[in-house]
Amino acid sequence: MKKLTLLILITLLTNLKINAEEKIASWNCSFFDKTYDIQCTDPKENNDFTIYIQVSAKEEYTKAYLSFKKKDIPELIVFLQNIKNKYIEWSNTAKENNILNINKEMNYKTPSCTVCWYGSKWWFSFSHKLIPTFMILKDGTSIISMAKKVTASSNKYIDEHIYFVFSNTEEIDDLIEKLNIDNILDYFNKKNSKEDLFQ
Repeated sequence: MKKLTLLILITLLTNLKINAEEKIASWNCSFFDKTYDIQCTDPKENNDFTIYIQVSAKEEYTKAYLSFKKKDIPELIVFLQNIKNKYIEWSNTAKENNILNINKEMNYKTPSCTVCWYGSKWWFSFSHKLIPTFMILKDGTSIISMAKKVTASSNKYIDEHIYFVFSNTEEIDDLIEKLNIDNILDYFNKKNSKEDLFQ
């Protein structure tokens, strides 16, 4: 019975796709030299929503997102602040000690998220916590990378690699600002107020 319920849920999610979401902002990833969408469901009456942060996928044509519930946004922001501070600390330590090559996990995890991606159709992989890794590359660039191989919850033969990467603190600060709950609610309040004029 549980398997049937899960299968029905996945089918509904696949049919809904991301069309119910609206682009509310974007964030820049200089490592891939790309700008990615931030999408959100309309909070409507209960002020609840789900946020979708676009990230890189293995195949360039594949659209991939990390989705977080509103209740997890404060924890996600604290996570981003923590990895930003650790990035500053470890970057300075590397410079002071002339360390040119390192690959070290940080002791932080994102809140649980769903990975969504679109190839020929939408696929979903539930309950993932990403672990950031601090890296110094051959060219001397220091980055925070969160990479993971995920498998579709509805089909064990469908998988994808996703990459969530920051190359500087400005990118992290920018994303934190875009995830501010009050700003998101204000965006939709203004949008819905305009639409209410034309009932």
